[in-house]
Amino acid sequence: PPQQAISLSRHGLEEYLLGWLYLRPDLLAALDADMIAHRLPPLGPDDFSREDNRALLVELQAQLPAAADQTAWDRLAGLPEVLEERGRQIVEQVQHRPSLTDEKLLKDLGDSLLRLRERNLVEQVQQVRFLFLETQEGDSPDEARTLGELMTAYTAQKGHIHKLLSTRSMTGMLAQRKPTAAN
Repeated sequence: PPQQAISLSRHGLEEYLLGWLYLRPDLLAALDADMIAHRLPPLGPDDFSREDNRALLVELQAQLPAAADQTAWDRLAGLPEVLEERGRQIVEQVQHRPSLTDEKLLKDLGDSLLRLRERNLVEQVQQVRFLFLETQEGDSPDEARTLGELMTAYTAQKGHIHKLLSTRSMTGMLAQRKPTAAN
């Protein structure tokens, strides 16, 4: 349900994406195409803050498309023990969720990735703002200008993602309200 996805922490979003992609690696190309269609980069390790989650994504991407016909467990077997165990935990959490149609699952994964990126950008803006305030106290106008430009760029990216999420939510709500034709 949407409430579950919204309440996920950042790490929860990372695990949600990874778990589903290990179960359904065929959706990775469609997820990447969805991001590219909205002028955003495809899913990459930099989207994740946890090092083990980054490593799991890199391993999955390296195995495709050859491993597309394997199970999630097959894809995890042979990884370093710590990663394999982490991957198993993530997949087990996700596989007990209610099943969705491919279309809804792909939209949910896209929304989850957008929310994760939005959270990451909020943190980056805060970090840059802190550095910006520090440089204004010093004598480094070039550094302050660079940080100001970076803060502007991050804020613009965050706005783009926020607008996309709003549009995607409105489209979903309008589709649900559409009256069905009487037979």
